[in-house]
Amino acid sequence: MSNPITKIRTILRDYSFHLRNFRRNVKLLILSHLLFSTAIGVFGVFFNVYLKKGGFQEDFIGGLSSIGTFTTVLIAIPAGIYASRVGPRKALLYALPLLIVSYALSSITLIPAVLIILSILTGIGNMIFNAAFNPCLTSNSLPENRHYVFSLSLGLMNFSGVAGSLLGGFVPDLLSDCFGLSEFHALRITLFSAAILAFSGFLPLLKLDEGVRCEGPKLPRWGLDFSDKKSIRVFSRFVILNLIIGFGAGFTVPFLSIYFSSEFGLKPTIIGYIFSGAAAITGVAVLISPLLVRRFGKLYAMIIPQAVSLPFILVLAHSRVVWLSVAAFWIRGALMNASNPVMNQIVMEKSPEERRPVIQNLMSLSWNLAWACSVAISGFMIKSRGYMLPFYITFVVYVAYVLTLYLFFRKDRALATPEGL
Repeated sequence: MSNPITKIRTILRDYSFHLRNFRRNVKLLILSHLLFSTAIGVFGVFFNVYLKKGGFQEDFIGGLSSIGTFTTVLIAIPAGIYASRVGPRKALLYALPLLIVSYALSSITLIPAVLIILSILTGIGNMIFNAAFNPCLTSNSLPENRHYVFSLSLGLMNFSGVAGSLLGGFVPDLLSDCFGLSEFHALRITLFSAAILAFSGFLPLLKLDEGVRCEGPKLPRWGLDFSDKKSIRVFSRFVILNLIIGFGAGFTVPFLSIYFSSEFGLKPTIIGYIFSGAAAITGVAVLISPLLVRRFGKLYAMIIPQAVSLPFILVLAHSRVVWLSVAAFWIRGALMNASNPVMNQIVMEKSPEERRPVIQNLMSLSWNLAWACSVAISGFMIKSRGYMLPFYITFVVYVAYVLTLYLFFRKDRALATPEGL
């Protein structure tokens, strides 16, 4: 019977073997994602705190997030069609500069109208990037190491989030202590510096070969072939799942940094450490997902950790002890997100190659549409009633998600069968 040390060595040996067989384009894509995600990790944790320190309330912050999300909903299918027709490389080369400029400008203005415009531009850039990245990974990876490609990409993205959260928490305190800056101005400089750092993620893409362009057959007008009933039935199930999970997440996830700041009075440095810990633990969970797939099969590698994560949402709702809330936040996030590369791989492998960008964005569209609705509702709810009710709503919706996932795919033997040890 193998012990944990043996399992860790097996996982490391497997990753080492598969990494040597990654194609050059895959390595460049993962490097780009790693660098860019480090910078964006700062924004993900501290941009809402920056807005709060700038005088905005949760209702505006939630509304701003919803505007960006609704933009991604409206642009999702056109962005997918665009990425399919110009090719993933060009789509990525256009998307990242747009995101970098939008993030930089967002860090130096507090004019509501300008922030709204930048939120829209960020949404457009995100959807073009989203449409191209996973299809490009899939097209340039081999079937035998594809799950390791997705797991390593997402795992490293989480570890880059660790670096981003640490920088976002450490730099503002350093600026305040050394130069006497207010917390608000220290956060502003930190966010702008992160936007400059994000440019480093653009550089590896300049060396990316065009490779597979996802050309294939000519795309229908709306980018989908509705005559393929079997594929439509499968994708409609994934769309429904994304609607459910996005709706539940939107009630609490965007406000977690404010939750720790408002409920416990934590400074940005401490919040940065908390989110760094969450990203690191989630990164480890993502990296061991191949082991879960081999032991339980793809379906139960998704269901088991997500089901186990549910009680920790209730801990967050009721806890008034900071260390308990932090532990629940870490464990819940790691378990809920451990199977993300499994889901990404399934969706891409079941997609016709020439339609992967459109289908990728269709998945994001469904998630973002539900997210935007719940974020807007939750912002007003938190302002008037606090955090407990949104956490309860998230719990109920996540329970519905896990049950629906099981009911949809329990008869799919390919997904439910372990792949062996």
